[in-house]
Amino acid sequence: MNDGQPMDWDNLRFVLGLARAGTLSLAADGLGVTHTTVSRRIKAFETSLGVRLFDRRPEGWVLTAAGEELAAAAEAMEVEVHRLDRKLLGADNRLSGTVRIATLDSFAGSNPELFVALRDAYPRIDLEVTVATRFVDLTRREADIAIRWTTGSPPPHLVGRKVGAFEYAVYGAKSLVEQMPPGAPLDTYPWLTWDPRLGARQTAEWMRTHVPKARIAMYLDSAAVMMGALRGGVGIAHQVCQQGDVDDRLVRLRGVEPGWGVDGWLLTHPDLRHVARIRAVIDFLYARLVEMRPRFSGALGVDPDPMPPLTAG
Repeated sequence: MNDGQPMDWDNLRFVLGLARAGTLSLAADGLGVTHTTVSRRIKAFETSLGVRLFDRRPEGWVLTAAGEELAAAAEAMEVEVHRLDRKLLGADNRLSGTVRIATLDSFAGSNPELFVALRDAYPRIDLEVTVATRFVDLTRREADIAIRWTTGSPPPHLVGRKVGAFEYAVYGAKSLVEQMPPGAPLDTYPWLTWDPRLGARQTAEWMRTHVPKARIAMYLDSAAVMMGALRGGVGIAHQVCQQGDVDDRLVRLRGVEPGWGVDGWLLTHPDLRHVARIRAVIDFLYARLVEMRPRFSGALGVDPDPMPPLTAG
């Protein structure tokens, strides 16, 4: 055990990060450091405690019994720190400060005017827009607002506004389709699909069932890159109909996939719903998304009058 010196609690961030990620590289991505930094901090922490916290196995870094005990205590501390942080922020009534928004890269890249208008409407609010395929954790304040697409209702511990319903179908670039024989089966096309680490089980299961012999041209972890590759004719892929149908570079190859509908939501944590700047940003984004309904071919199936309140999902 340690020699009586105070514990460096900052090391607990690295323990939790590695425990959740399972690998040095993924933990480093989440912590915003290099994988060598994660390894060095974990080893130094184990040395200071005189206890091994992780077993290094082929499948990744796995907590030992002592590591599980420490990680559980650290997680409880983290929950309390974030709760206090949200509570203090909830008393902030200023229309200034930072608001962090998380969304898909394809959405942010396709709608830059939305964020320009938001900046112009609230010049004292500093926007931080994070684009990622994975879901951010609003409880841990990885973001203040998430523009998120979900099947069914969003997580019950969040609140928000539903902004639309979206469907999917298979699309390909006209340039690619024209190279294929008329009526070519879908499994003779090259395909674009998601990196297996993202856990896109619905897409993977559909491909195993419908195109088991398909050649995968690219595995991707970016929605924006997926769309670019689709438009460029690298392969075919599922895409949101409200985006694919209005793109003159693409052609739909199959009808709407039954059961693939997703809903678009503006979400935040209940503790932040009354923070003036966060509520202002949510109200602004909601109103603009409703205005954009014609652009999405009626995809945003929400009556803009009256605007629904910020309610639990």
